[in-house]
Amino acid sequence: MFCDYCGRDTPCASVLRDRAVTIHGVRIPIQYKTHICGCCGEEIFDEAVETKIMQIAQEQYRKKKSILPAERLRKYMKENGLSPEEMAQKAECAVGEIIAASTGRLLDTNTDAKIKKAVGQ
Repeated sequence: MFCDYCGRDTPCASVLRDRAVTIHGVRIPIQYKTHICGCCGEEIFDEAVETKIMQIAQEQYRKKKSILPAERLRKYMKENGLSPEEMAQKAECAVGEIIAASTGRLLDTNTDAKIKKAVGQ
């Protein structure tokens, strides 16, 4: 693999590492597998690893804060024939927040609570 620190292709070792990710003020510990440069000992940057770390952190945050799943919101809106605008009015929040929540983006807990109340959860 190519090491950005050394500036060359180098043999790498695979190791488990720990990292803490903070989402909306909540610290979430993550253990992940990464590659270490055989020459300088630095961690090799890998976009796929970074993406996976963020996915895991977001899933754990959702569980810790009991965030309404996007699938549940989409299902509720479809069953009740609600547009994002109508759902936003019902939940007393912004249309952009409904769209964000229905696509899986993380919202603050206050907005999530409003949406959960509107869907009866």
